[in-house]
Amino acid sequence: MLRNVSAALAAAGTDLAHVVKATVHLADLSQFEEFDAAYGEFFSDPKPARTTVGSVLAGIKVEIDVVAVARRRTPPASPWRTSSDRCTGGSSHSPSFTARMRRR
Repeated sequence: MLRNVSAALAAAGTDLAHVVKATVHLADLSQFEEFDAAYGEFFSDPKPARTTVGSVLAGIKVEIDVVAVARRRTPPASPWRTSSDRCTGGSSHSPSFTARMRRR
């Protein structure tokens, strides 16, 4: 189950290390401990925030929905501005805001 989540995240350009929230639906809450052990094998501490609920699922045991932070991708260079222009009067953002944006 979490291998499928990992594959979907990889296709989106991120991974399990960037998951910040998981919502888990279990068809049988008596299997929570078994699920929790498997979950712990895929996520290191600090684990993402998680909500786990019992749900009536049509023929499946577990459904997982995750929210992950996308890894930063370097935007293509603009042919009209140089990096030194970004923190000067040519920018609509203040220099400190622009610097914070670069650190993300």
